[in-house]
Amino acid sequence: MRILVASTNPNKFEGTRRAFAEFPKVFISTSITTGVNKDLPMLISEESERLGALVISKHVVFAGYNQELREKYMQEASQHYFGVDVPEFNSPEFELFVYRINTTLIDEATHIFVILDKTSFGVAMELEHALTRPARGLPEAKILGLIHKDALPKLSKMVTGAARKYKNFVIRTYVDMDDIKKLVKEFLG
Repeated sequence: MRILVASTNPNKFEGTRRAFAEFPKVFISTSITTGVNKDLPMLISEESERLGALVISKHVVFAGYNQELREKYMQEASQHYFGVDVPEFNSPEFELFVYRINTTLIDEATHIFVILDKTSFGVAMELEHALTRPARGLPEAKILGLIHKDALPKLSKMVTGAARKYKNFVIRTYVDMDDIKKLVKEFLG
């Protein structure tokens, strides 16, 4: 697993930053509270890195696995983007921080995976934020919505309608983890 260490010193990793600028930057959007299969974001992260991408949402990936690593990645992102420590967990300041860090990372990502298996207001907000990047003067990101074939009938028409409207957003179904590996390769390839 490749780890990018963030630094508050803008010159410390300048050569590394230039090198990483050539890699796809991946954001993984998934529900942390509605019971999505925690192996799914981890597999997407691992496959993305195996293919040479930089996963910039590790705090999301590790949410279901390791709270200590999740907090480490949140702290690195907070220092890198805002120059401050992460607020106390579950405080009002933490809620604002989660919103700010995720929207900041979505604006930086070149490729966004959106796990649509469970209904999540947070995932919906992240998807909308990603889709409206051009309105904020940012380039479009490629967006891949992933949904298990059994969950497809329950997918919101707002989401399927967005996939029809926005050409940079596609939805693909999967059955198993082998399908996920193929879809990640196709998306990043």
